[in-house]
Amino acid sequence: MIVRMKRVRIAGPRSLSAEVINMLYGAGAVHVASPESDAKLAASGLKPELLTGGAAAKLRAAEEMIGQIKTALANLPSARSSDKSLFALPASDDGALAEISSPGPFKEALDRAAAILIEDEAAAAEIKEVGEYKKLYEEFQPLIEKLEYVRGMEITGVTFPPEGLGAYEEMAQRLDEVTAGACALFKGKNHHEGVVALAMYPSSKSEEVRRFVFGHKVRPIHVPERYERETFASTLRFLFSRQVALNDERRGFASELQDVSSLWRENFQEALARLERMLGPLHTRGQLLNSESSFWITGWLPAGEAGRVEHLAGERFSGAVIMYFEDPEPAEFPETPILLRNPAVVRPFERLVQIYSPPMYGTIDPAPLIAISLPMLFGLMLGDVGYAVILALSGWYITRLLPGNAAARDAGGIIYLMAAWSAIWGVFFGEMFGELWQAVGFGEPYFNRRERPIETLLAVVAFGALNVSLGQVCGILVGHRMRDYKRMAVKAADLGVIVSVLWSGWLYYTGEEPVMGVLALGASLLVKGVFGGAEIVETPRLISNILSHARLMALGFASVLVADMAGKAFTSAGGLFTGILMAAGFHALSLAIGLYSPAIQAARLNFVEFLGQFYEFGQVRFSPLKNG
Repeated sequence: MIVRMKRVRIAGPRSLSAEVINMLYGAGAVHVASPESDAKLAASGLKPELLTGGAAAKLRAAEEMIGQIKTALANLPSARSSDKSLFALPASDDGALAEISSPGPFKEALDRAAAILIEDEAAAAEIKEVGEYKKLYEEFQPLIEKLEYVRGMEITGVTFPPEGLGAYEEMAQRLDEVTAGACALFKGKNHHEGVVALAMYPSSKSEEVRRFVFGHKVRPIHVPERYERETFASTLRFLFSRQVALNDERRGFASELQDVSSLWRENFQEALARLERMLGPLHTRGQLLNSESSFWITGWLPAGEAGRVEHLAGERFSGAVIMYFEDPEPAEFPETPILLRNPAVVRPFERLVQIYSPPMYGTIDPAPLIAISLPMLFGLMLGDVGYAVILALSGWYITRLLPGNAAARDAGGIIYLMAAWSAIWGVFFGEMFGELWQAVGFGEPYFNRRERPIETLLAVVAFGALNVSLGQVCGILVGHRMRDYKRMAVKAADLGVIVSVLWSGWLYYTGEEPVMGVLALGASLLVKGVFGGAEIVETPRLISNILSHARLMALGFASVLVADMAGKAFTSAGGLFTGILMAAGFHALSLAIGLYSPAIQAARLNFVEFLGQFYEFGQVRFSPLKNG
């Protein structure tokens, strides 16, 4: 559910602005917005406060230190141990900033971490460079070692374009002519840079070879001067040894970073938290509008928090600070911050929805609807009690493997719901590892989808119609909330098209003339043409979206058939071990089909066919000022 927000404007004497900001941080409920986002304050002619003097210097110093500490923490490995007694921050913010940024143990540790990272990055870049040259000749390494001791001969590596077979043959012919046959040419494999070859020829012919053999199509490979040695072979040998040395250096850097992390990670984290708490009020001061004697702040807070925050201001400032509250207008919806509040079972699906963006304020939070639809669709396709148990165990394993990881916790919650619906549908279909349900004596299924494919198809298409229709209803509600009456009319017309097509089909199926259904269809198309204009050409896609739900049946049947094959393989196998092995293989295949394809298809049906009918992307997440 999208929490109802109120616009709040706060005004008071300019001398109290810093205290008001501290009060807002203590309240932890107000999202301060830029004055430009508030049309009323933007038109007031008031100017934002500019930080000058000591405040500006403090802001610059804090931002610089935050950047350095974040870079260090992002690259430091996990700490093996910690010794917090190494460093203690002063109680005051000014003293903490001075201690962190001045020469001393903390700054030395931070600078050392930065230096190690720079050296490690340089070593990694050189390893890549060395590797690029080395890989061109790796295939020739044994040959070069043998040729190195051939006196009076020079070895040169060359490349030419991958498609340049003619250039290679031309080079071979010219090399033979210039050296009077005293040469050898070894062609290597194709690389993305081109084809590599190794040419060996008398040293006395070097100048002629370079002038007449190596042209614009044939490029001798020149390694950087710092890698060159006396001979081509010794240069290659140095490249190999240099790569080993660089890897040793990087291992040393990693060990040093581990030491820094073990001693200083918690101190870095504590300093970062203090600096960010210090930086928040300074940034907030830049959001104030000032006159000669007063200030204004604009922002947002949950409607339920308005009374509490106003009471805090009244107690602390005794009426000297005033708050004004307003409901947002539709034109303000895109800038209104979003706060979602859902039951615990729905919260994991908020993460799925917000992969794209949070919903726009004033529209509909789809997470509760997705929490019902997605697991139910998935379970309809899998529909097997045995596979549901395996799925639930995998969810348990994920949450157990990463106990403190929020993403793993949400994934586990989604998997549990999918497993529950798979078990519910599995009981309804009478399926447990295929036909094992009946084999162990659980009785006849309530609905055997193997024997009733037509009814199954009609049921899933009807569900698709319901799903897409619900999307149109949500679209009508969104249009109403945004006062977009054209949108309401178009979505109502789309809903009319769906209902009239189903009505016409039902009348035809029962043997009656579908006249009324056709008339209703014509009226719906007329309304959409009047209000939607060119959007009418998209109307056939509604029916396509409904019929795409037929894939539910196809994917479910595919999993069922493979599971049934597992049972047949077990009974027809020559021995117990062979039967178990064959059955396990078929069940693994069935489970793969039943997990991967339904997950993709259920997500597509929800995020394209359903959400595509009404979802509006939001831009701002609710981020209140708060301590800690």
